[in-house]
Amino acid sequence: MTTTARGQHLERLAQACLESRGWLVERARNVIRWLPDKKTGLTRPVSLHHDFFGKFDGVYVTQDGFRGFYQVTTEDNFHARRHKILAFNVPQWSSEPQGKEHWRTWSFPVTPEDVILAHRRGTRIFRVARGPLFLLPEAEEWTAPKLSTRSIAT
Repeated sequence: MTTTARGQHLERLAQACLESRGWLVERARNVIRWLPDKKTGLTRPVSLHHDFFGKFDGVYVTQDGFRGFYQVTTEDNFHARRHKILAFNVPQWSSEPQGKEHWRTWSFPVTPEDVILAHRRGTRIFRVARGPLFLLPEAEEWTAPKLSTRSIAT
């Protein structure tokens, strides 16, 4: 299984985990780009994964109407993903009262509903760390249901 296939499998597993709680889930869609082939120079379509805001694999809505983003990763890569989300800045065009225009950055707002799902290798268990700090020692453990062959194909 390639790294891409493994990542997509983890995303489907996380989606099933969130949906088993009765939540609505939307995963970020892949984006197709036409890129030149390094060997032939001809352009070909390449499927690239696209995250929400460049950081999150999906968004969910609970039965109570709470909304949050989720990021799927492995336990080994948890701290790198946490750092990436917490360090995330968004460029924004700004006009100052003196008429000067420039780019400035603001931190992406992380809420208690945002989660990182850290997958435990070889299981269907995720350690779920909640925002805004995503502390792993305080993480809950959620078990994903078994994926049907139908959900694996989609």
